[in-house]
Amino acid sequence: MGAASAWPSTNSTAAVVDGSDADPKVQVILHYLQERNWLEINGAIIFSQYRTTAEWVLEALCAAFPQEPVALYAGGAASFVQRGICQTEPANAG
Repeated sequence: MGAASAWPSTNSTAAVVDGSDADPKVQVILHYLQERNWLEINGAIIFSQYRTTAEWVLEALCAAFPQEPVALYAGGAASFVQRGICQTEPANAG
């Protein structure tokens, strides 16, 4: 048997957002953005030590808030702004 992946597959992002597959990092972020109204009041900047975690959180936030822009800043060409499931523009675009 092969080793299991440490990260959930992209297909399970919706399950994390709707709460049926609780990823503690995403659930805490969603709690503050939705239930504590941080999205409307403050917005948020979320830091992660690992790019894979940042990408996973980005996917979950885009699924939860398809009309909101979500940016991933990872240096150089790896940075972008995404809305919903489609990448829209480089982060350094005007």
